This record gives sequence, structure tokens and C-alpha cells, in this order.
Amino acid sequence: MASKTFGEYSTIKVIGGGSYGTVYLAEHNVTKKRVALKVQNETQDYQTYDWDQVFQNEIQFFKKVEKHPFIVEYIESFRCEVKGLYPHCIAFELADELDLQKRLKNSQNGIPEEIALTWFTQTALALEHVHSQGFMHRDVKPANILLLGEKIGGITMLADFGSIKEDLSDIHSIQVGTQRYFAPERLLGDQNEYSGKADVWSLGISLHEMLTGGGHPFSDPDSKMYLEGIKKNQLKIKESISKPVQDLLKFLLEKDPEKRPSIQVVLKHPLVSNKLCLITDQLINGERIGEIIRNQLKSINEFNQESKEEFMLTSTSSMFKMTGMPFKIDLAVAKIPEPVIVKMIFTKDDLEEFLQKIKDQGHSKLVDAALCHGDFIYRLNQQQAPQNIISQSVFEGIKNRGEFADLVGGIYYGQHVNGIRDGYGLLFTTWKDDPFMYECEWTQGIPTSGRIIYIIKNQWYKYEGQIDELYLFTGIGNWKSEVGETYRGEYKRHKKNGMGRHQLSQGNCYEGEWKDNIKNGAGTYTWPNGDSYEGDWKDDKRQGQGIYKWPSGDKHSGEWQNGNRHGLGRYTNSSGVYEEGQWENDKKNGVHKKYSKESKLLELITYQDGKELKTEKTE
Repeated sequence: MASKTFGEYSTIKVIGGGSYGTVYLAEHNVTKKRVALKVQNETQDYQTYDWDQVFQNEIQFFKKVEKHPFIVEYIESFRCEVKGLYPHCIAFELADELDLQKRLKNSQNGIPEEIALTWFTQTALALEHVHSQGFMHRDVKPANILLLGEKIGGITMLADFGSIKEDLSDIHSIQVGTQRYFAPERLLGDQNEYSGKADVWSLGISLHEMLTGGGHPFSDPDSKMYLEGIKKNQLKIKESISKPVQDLLKFLLEKDPEKRPSIQVVLKHPLVSNKLCLITDQLINGERIGEIIRNQLKSINEFNQESKEEFMLTSTSSMFKMTGMPFKIDLAVAKIPEPVIVKMIFTKDDLEEFLQKIKDQGHSKLVDAALCHGDFIYRLNQQQAPQNIISQSVFEGIKNRGEFADLVGGIYYGQHVNGIRDGYGLLFTTWKDDPFMYECEWTQGIPTSGRIIYIIKNQWYKYEGQIDELYLFTGIGNWKSEVGETYRGEYKRHKKNGMGRHQLSQGNCYEGEWKDNIKNGAGTYTWPNGDSYEGDWKDDKRQGQGIYKWPSGDKHSGEWQNGNRHGLGRYTNSSGVYEEGQWENDKKNGVHKKYSKESKLLELITYQDGKELKTEKTE
């Protein structure tokens, strides 16, 4: 492609486009910064309202709305002369020339659920930011979701805001969006009749496509009669999708917009909330993004908390049962008794009362440690199961935990069904006089997953992940100590079992297989000085085949026993010269052969207990 010049940018190649414009990889002529440059198509009449309005919509949106980490970054816009015409040009932050649609073309079986849910959550956060500013996107689809840094997990960025709509009463006649992603209400023709919930539908279709490699959950989505028949068209979710994610898709793809959740309610869904915790607490996208999203969620919570409490005082409206949306009613008319509030939401006063009881037992450090790991009230109300009663109750304790000490009685503050812990809640108990606080999901009295904060010898420790019926770590989990020691991986009965990564505060790190808290199987250990060992382990020691490397470039590969080089081994120095022979308890023994880096035999060297006895040249 011959380079074109638009303003101060020169194009390198075409990386995308649509009916309204072409997107180029371009470079600024002075700064040499590379951008994605969106240019109004040269073949169009720039004076027609529809084509011009699309670009004006997008430019005005970016000028009005604050930046967001999951929305493509706007750099500048301008018009320039091209063959006597003056097209709009918009420069954006450059992604990896990849969007979800392109990604799906390379993935016949779809994107793994955990990754798809991560990208879904990031896009939902972007949409919430758009909706909170009074806009609707109206063209949510994989092609408009850019992907940055997929090799390290990936961050999505919502793009293409030419279809953006600000005010329900001010809508021009452009038919925007792509039909297969349209919500059923788009059939009405009157575009004033649909709201931001149409974006939720489109996001649901996009999630299904992510999970299935482009499959649509309704028949004939590209047919001209698709929308006309959507009400009778049965939702067909691929059976390979897990039951919880199927439930999420059904939640998003509710045909009645009155019953369909808003994007704020979507962010409260347990599958999404779990991903939010990774962003805000585990900082998987970095500290800056974590802080931005924490503030975004706090703003959502502050808005919803007031509305929801008013609702709880006044009504058991079917609207809430259908959507979970806050619904404000005149309190003077309703006159419903106040106690309903306490039973349906977590409140600051009740939480403080619960925490004070823990402090009164001498465990202030546990409370301080728990509070420093996030906003309790926000998290509790995000995770709670709708309609479950919330109250404090006595914890009966747990006995017969095998090699582990009993959990003594304690206090529970959280959700109940028929008097049994069920839903989400906090539990304080002690184990060998050490205080523990469980913040968990509960099913019929048993914890299933959540976080545990505990104090041992005046240091706090935190675990997040799955929990078994004996209140022990199980399944996949993340563990961290006050001094910075961490473990991320598999557990069984409170011990590291399976694959996992353990890093000490000094920097030493082991990643590999474990059995009952002991390194067992294949794994890699690295030291702060740059040394590393990759190979077999048994009973916490190097045992079997393995390679030890030094920062200088030297390495030893061969057999190991009880942590020592033992058996046949090869030592290679950084120049490529290597020596092969037998080792016993980390010492060379017998005749070793020395080779050049071209594998030419140079010397025969005889050792005893690591001492060189003689050297024979082979040339």
C-alpha cells in the first residue's frame, strides 16, 4: 500500500475499517508515535448529514467523557484536505492490531471461559462508564472490542463510538449497529424505545460468540427476518458452556428489556464480581487500573446503596425480583416497617457492631488486616444473594478435622435461609487461639469459596479461593503473608497439592508440582542471585533429572539425588565448552570428558572426590 498523508500523519497499512471509514496504522511525522488513524472514507460525500454525523458523534463523545482504562484512548481529531474534500480524521491509541472478531477467527473452539469472563468484565466496566455519562454505545460487538497484550493475559478496550447516542429525545435517522447483535426492542423502529439495556443484550451475544468461536445463540442471525422472528426464536446455548456461565447468558439475553438487567446489575453478578476482585484487590492489571476501577465501583455502590435502602423500606416490588434494580418509592405512602432494611442488606452499623465484638476479644489486628484488604460493605452487598435474610448468629464450631485443630465457636454476620448460613457472610472463629475471619459464599451452612484473613504470631495471612466442608483451603487459591510471601495454585486439605507457585519474601521462588506442602514432581526453583534449577523434585529436594543454571551462563544438566549432583552429568560453561562424567554427592568422580562447543573431544580428566588427579590431551 502506498503511504498516504493525513495532516501530520503518514499511513503504513490498513488495519481495519467499515462503512463509515478506514483505520490505518499511521505514524506522526514529527514524534514518530504510531497510532490507529480512523479516516472518513474518501469515496463518500462529506456534506451528507449521516456520514458526517457518525464522526462528529465519536469526537464529541471523547471530548465529553473522561478516559477509562478499558476504552480506547482518544489522542486528537482534525480535518484535512484530500483531493478537494475534507474528511474527519481521529487518532487513537494503538492496540495490537487485534480485535475479538479477529481473535475468534483463529479459535475454532472459542476462548476459555476464565479468559472470556475476564474480557467480558473489562468490557462491562467500559459500558458502565459510558452509560453513567448518559450515553449508549449501540454497536457492541467483537469487532469493536480491541485486544491489547493477549500474551500476558490481555486487556480489552471498547472502541468505535460513531454510533453513540446521548439523549433519548435527540436521535438522527442513521441505522446503526450490526443486526446479529441487535436487541429485540430494535424491531420497534422507534429508536427512542430502547435504552442502554440494548447494549447489555449485545454484550451477551458477544460473550456467547467468545465462548463458542463465533456461534450465535439464536437461529439465522444474519437473515433479513431475524429480528421479526426473535420473539419466537428459542435461545440455544452450547452445552459445552458451564452451567454458571449458561445462567449468566440467560440473565443477559432476556428478551423483555424491562426484565433484562442494567449494566450496573450485570457487574453485581457473582461471576463478574469475582473478576472485579482480581482487578481491584489482586491488581492483575496493575495498581493504576485497580485504583480507577475501585473508584468506579465505589461510585456505583454509593448511588445504588441509597436507592436500594429506600426500596427495602417500602416495597417487595416485582420489578426488584425481576431485575435487581433499585426502585425508589415515596416513603410517606408506603409505610412499611423499618426492620426489613436490616434483613435484606449489609449495613455499616451492623458491620461495625460485628467487628467491635472481635476487637473486644483482643483481636484488633485481625480487624485492621481485614479492613485494609478492601471495602467490606461494597463487597458484601455486591456478593449477596437477593432475598436472603441477613443477621448475626452464633457459630457452633467444627470438630474432627483430622490433623488440624478444632474451630471453636464464634460469630457469623451474613445471609441465612431458614436459619442456616446460606448466601454471603462473615465468620469470626479461632483455631489454636489464633483468630480467623472467613468472608465466604455459603451453601446450606458450608463455606464454598471466599477469603480468609488470619493472625499467627502477630502477623496476618490472607487466602482467597475455594474452601471445603472442614473450613480448609482446597482447590485453586491465592495465599499471601504480611511479609510478602505468596503462593498461587492448587490445595488439598489445607496443603499445597498439585501445581503452584510459591515465592518467599526474599525473592526465592518455586513453580511446579507439590504434594502435602512438599516440592514433589517437576518444577523450577529460582534464587534472588539469578541461579535456577529446572527438573525433578522428591521430598523437597532435587531428585532425578534436572538443569541448574548460573547467571554467568554456566549450567549443569544431569542426574540429582538428595539435592546434590549424583550420577551422570554435563557441566557447560558460558563459552559452550562442556565436560561430561560421573558425580557423587556433588563432587566429580572418575574420568570426565571435556569437549569444545563444537563437540570435539579435547581432554580426559580424572577426578576423585572432586579433586583433579590427571589430565590427558586427546590431540
